[in-house]
Amino acid sequence: MSLQEVQGRAFIMSINSSRESKNDFAFGEYTALNDYFDIMNRVQTGMVTNQRVLLDSGIEFDTSTPGGLMGLQVYIEAVNAKKEASVGLSKAGVKNENKWWTLQ
Repeated sequence: MSLQEVQGRAFIMSINSSRESKNDFAFGEYTALNDYFDIMNRVQTGMVTNQRVLLDSGIEFDTSTPGGLMGLQVYIEAVNAKKEASVGLSKAGVKNENKWWTLQ
């Protein structure tokens, strides 16, 4: 390992240790996917058990009506968009971090 590589790694380690949050980009992707699947599980459970899906905000969708299904579809699309954005940001962060590690 060259001196430049050692200095680069030491620099990145000092930056990482000074961050307020100790979560890295891979953990951000994990939490985004975990939240997404938790929400999808809750939606599916509500649809199967009593045909009603209760959101965290208190809004309830009745999946036996077309209006309830349309509202639920919009909600699921928003949840999916949030997941895609979070995963995309995490992957971009990992790529950026990799570029920092490989600078010479």
